[in-house]
Amino acid sequence: MKKFLAVFLTLALAVSFVFPGFYANALEVSADTELLAAFSEIVTPAVLARQTNIDISSLSLARGQLSGIFQAYRDLEPLSFPLGQTYRFSFNPTNEIVKVISVNYKEIFPDEASIAAGLEVYNAAINEIVGGIHGDWSEEAVLVYIVNYLCSHYVYDYDYSVSDVYSFVQQKKGVCQAFTLFTAGVLHRLGIVYDTVVSRNLNHIWNRVKIRGVWYHIDFTWANVNSGGIVRYENFLRGEEFFRSNHVDNAYDWTSQTVSEDAGEDFYYNSPYLWYGSSSSFVYNGGYWYYSVYNTSTKYMDIMRTADFITGSLVTSTNARWYSSPALSTFYTASYGSVAASGRCIIYNTAAKLYIYDPLTRESKELYDVSDEFTAPNFIYGFEMISEYDVRLNIRSSPSGGSNYAAGFVAYKDVTIPEELRLSPAEAAVRSGAVYRVADGLSYILGISAGTTAADIMNALLGTVVSAGEGGAALDPGEAVATGAKLTMDVAQYTLVVAGDVNADGAADESDSVYLLKALLSGDSEAYPVCYYQDLNGDSVVDTDDAVYLLKHSLNPELYLLHAA
Repeated sequence: MKKFLAVFLTLALAVSFVFPGFYANALEVSADTELLAAFSEIVTPAVLARQTNIDISSLSLARGQLSGIFQAYRDLEPLSFPLGQTYRFSFNPTNEIVKVISVNYKEIFPDEASIAAGLEVYNAAINEIVGGIHGDWSEEAVLVYIVNYLCSHYVYDYDYSVSDVYSFVQQKKGVCQAFTLFTAGVLHRLGIVYDTVVSRNLNHIWNRVKIRGVWYHIDFTWANVNSGGIVRYENFLRGEEFFRSNHVDNAYDWTSQTVSEDAGEDFYYNSPYLWYGSSSSFVYNGGYWYYSVYNTSTKYMDIMRTADFITGSLVTSTNARWYSSPALSTFYTASYGSVAASGRCIIYNTAAKLYIYDPLTRESKELYDVSDEFTAPNFIYGFEMISEYDVRLNIRSSPSGGSNYAAGFVAYKDVTIPEELRLSPAEAAVRSGAVYRVADGLSYILGISAGTTAADIMNALLGTVVSAGEGGAALDPGEAVATGAKLTMDVAQYTLVVAGDVNADGAADESDSVYLLKALLSGDSEAYPVCYYQDLNGDSVVDTDDAVYLLKHSLNPELYLLHAA
């Protein structure tokens, strides 16, 4: 024992390693996948508890393996964010098996409570993304939503200082490692099979995903151009050949830490899926995805909508283009129009104007004209929503940007959406004091408790309530509504969601708990159709915890109040 302690003290003073600064190169080391998983299983809880000395002797990890395993852990595990830049270790001099690793922590994490608070910030950022995803979306739709969310909420860090997930979600910026680690956390939460790969040639790291049984590359970092509402899809769900030979700067040398199987062919790029024809974000509202696209026939930008990303229909033709010369004689063969949702409406821009489109009336109204303040050739190159009803326009003289996307930048212009254009009829009722609220634009009305009658709904929201199903009959005023019933208001129709009424019988009892549990565990949406706005315990996730909570509610409703979706 004394000999071991002496060796430990000597090494504690002498052995120190510095981790990579702003990119991941752990995959140069061929770390054993199972060993890395076992290492993470021991180290991650210790890190979150801010232990300085972590016993890993049970792994029988050879001294020569430690550097690669620890580096891979730092580069691939999002929850390593509290760790500082160095570590030390002790080993048994007889067989050189590592006994203990001694780590340090960043100054912003002085204790376990601060790390727990950081973890809460990280989880809240993931919950915000996951909370916007619908249970009936396809895998492709979920990934489109994620890449668009990142492009509208996060930017690339040209100071090359942010590489961990905590700083990423705090500062809303990061380098490729931060983008990759954060999206890995999102994909893990959603149950999407993913992999993390790196190219030493590019000094770059990105994700792969496995959907419909096939691997595809997906680079969330390079989708982001730091220009409001503009998204690059060149590296989105791409096949193996592209990333081996045709990828920008040749990423032919990429390697995987965990998966040896290559990606598939360029199915999505060569298929009719619509995102490759657009540089705008795709925005979900009222059952449709809205986006802008350059019309190669008319040479103007069109606003489109799609339900499946395969077939698109025209919302409005803008007769707008972005000119590329001061004389306004030539123009870009691309759309630089952003699309966003606000209440029931869609916000979009042309080169010169900002518009709001109302799906109820199918009319567009002008919100702002850039020529009122700026002279040509200064145009609007996308925008971002800085709050639910405030738009920040990106005024530029050119779409080009160089390394920091500053070239061509002129100014930001903030525009507030007028009050009268913000609310749907149901949302207006909510604003006036009704207890109900609207989700997804024109889709669902939430906040309804079991036992609520048709009269209660109609008096509050001034509409007609009919039973579920096609051609549903109008409900008697005193009849209780069930999940799936419809409310027709003006020209819009909403689906009612009764909190806890998962099986659509109008009650919220133990049978709903069993039904929800079967639906979640079986994954059979046809046998167990569920409206996934049943977040009953208020944790922003619909899972088996809600089924348990609902059972507790049925036994003691006064103690376990339903979150009402």
